[in-house]
Amino acid sequence: ADREVEHWLNSLDRERETWEPLRERGRVLTAILEATLSGFWDWNLVDNTEYLSPAFKRMFGYEDHEMESSPEAWQRIILPEDLPGVLEVFDRHVESRGQEPFYNEVRYRHKDGSTVWVICAGRVIEWAEDGSPVRMVGCHVDITNRKWAEQQIEDNEARMQSQLRILQYQGGSEQEFLDYALDEAVRLTKSSIGYIYFYSEHTRAFTLNSWSKGVMDSCSIIEPQTVYQLEATGIWGEAVRQRTEILVNDFQAQHPLKKGYPEGHAPLHRYLTVPVFNGDQIVAVVGVANKESNYERGDVLQLQLLMDGVWKEVERRRGAVAVVESEQRYRSLFENMSAGFVLFGVVKDDQGAPVDLTILAANERFAGPTGLTTQELIGKRLTHVLPGIEDDSADWIGTFGSIALTGGLREFERDSELLGAYYAIAGFRPAPEQCAVTFVDITERKHVEQQLQYYSTHDPLTGAYNRHYFDEEMARLARGRRVPVSILVADLNGLKSVNDTRGHAAGDEVLRRAREVLSRAFRAEDVLARMGGDEFAAIFPETDEDTAFRVLERVRESIADHNRHCVDEPLSVALGVATAAPREPLQQALRLADARMYEDKTATADRSTCPQQPYRAPR
Repeated sequence: ADREVEHWLNSLDRERETWEPLRERGRVLTAILEATLSGFWDWNLVDNTEYLSPAFKRMFGYEDHEMESSPEAWQRIILPEDLPGVLEVFDRHVESRGQEPFYNEVRYRHKDGSTVWVICAGRVIEWAEDGSPVRMVGCHVDITNRKWAEQQIEDNEARMQSQLRILQYQGGSEQEFLDYALDEAVRLTKSSIGYIYFYSEHTRAFTLNSWSKGVMDSCSIIEPQTVYQLEATGIWGEAVRQRTEILVNDFQAQHPLKKGYPEGHAPLHRYLTVPVFNGDQIVAVVGVANKESNYERGDVLQLQLLMDGVWKEVERRRGAVAVVESEQRYRSLFENMSAGFVLFGVVKDDQGAPVDLTILAANERFAGPTGLTTQELIGKRLTHVLPGIEDDSADWIGTFGSIALTGGLREFERDSELLGAYYAIAGFRPAPEQCAVTFVDITERKHVEQQLQYYSTHDPLTGAYNRHYFDEEMARLARGRRVPVSILVADLNGLKSVNDTRGHAAGDEVLRRAREVLSRAFRAEDVLARMGGDEFAAIFPETDEDTAFRVLERVRESIADHNRHCVDEPLSVALGVATAAPREPLQQALRLADARMYEDKTATADRSTCPQQPYRAPR
């Protein structure tokens, strides 16, 4: 989005000197701008009137007739805390005489109450003789999805840091651990107060476990009730009754599920509670309240994931206590836990360094991949059970032997070919020269992460690379030695007509077929990217000009062959190719290829009578 905005503004700047002739084409330009997804605006700074395109208004949920075209209109829906910064950017731009376009990221309030993040970009294009600005134009581009993704990354990192702190917390009792986990939950969701209640499916009763310090500071109830029956609870009990999260961003408003709360109770403004599951049983509820801004779906997900990890750690700690207290209870937990578990004893050489590990106990989850029973594993050395273990990149003997000798907690993730899965592994020393290790299969999660990584570099519709990856590859090749580099630009003709007459699903299919047909003419190392809309571009490393034009002909042949055999809409593609010689900017070749594509778009249908001539860079 940033690059599209910059390209548009630079094009506008180049045309400024010939602005008067452009006025005759103003209606066409306006129609084009209004058809785009970006919101175009044109502000007369003398009489303070402004044109806002329909796309601008739709970006915030308004039809054209629902929102006036004026500076006051957009200033009313901008978040109050962002408005001063926007006006400051405008002022700085004017003071600098508009040498460069301005860009800033701004939050608006959508008609439905949600927040819309946009990039606001523009510049002054007309100045009065006294140096005062007369006219400013620009556009808004919706970057809400990008901001959401960035926030998710930040939230995920914060949650993992919270989980790490929780797992490393060395508090002596379960109560201390859960108090610490609650503090992390309040901090993670940017709340002011919170609580954890245990819940019994059998008795249908809540038992208070943890209140955050903020509650005790603002709650004047001297002896708060610590046990509540489910049927006596109001909205906070809905997390159990509905077995899902409950989110209220205006707690003072009327709500059919609310039953009020005792006088002196801590005041609530915004509220979120989620059930904590162990299997299919609800074992607790955690609630947080009074975040400064609204709770959103991201808060729900982060709280659920955090508390899921917390409860797994609670279960692990309870299991560790059970080992000491009762062999029978320990064995039941040990054999039925969802993670693989093994207890190692260390085997040392004459210098005291670990050379192998002896299996002292193991559960079925660990034993399964070895092909042995848990009883057959006991007493065997790890190198005998898994003969290739010494070559495994995890270096289990060194890692777990060190833990057994020196103590500490070690957590990491590893793709183990020997065990045939991707695991989250944690090891600690339960006794001198012993190491207990848990293995949690996270293969499915890793597959999801790989898919997310794929979609960060690929266009989800066509499977081609996306614009971001294309730009990174251009920058990489510009620094490298794989010269010369050639670039091809392809633009589908008639896609808008297909969308208008047959629907966007048919248009999407045309785009997918175009990507497939183009790819047939390229090498594996060539990069084909969808640049947006109906435009593709390809980069050919180590490809001279003559070869590039042969590739272009192969593309034409591939399109022609497809059209001879297709039973659907034939493909019509405008093409342009150019080559950057050593030390020539790649962007220059891209612009030339783009220009040739536009020439091709207006050329006759008979390509044989109007071939593109090879481009020869000036010496």
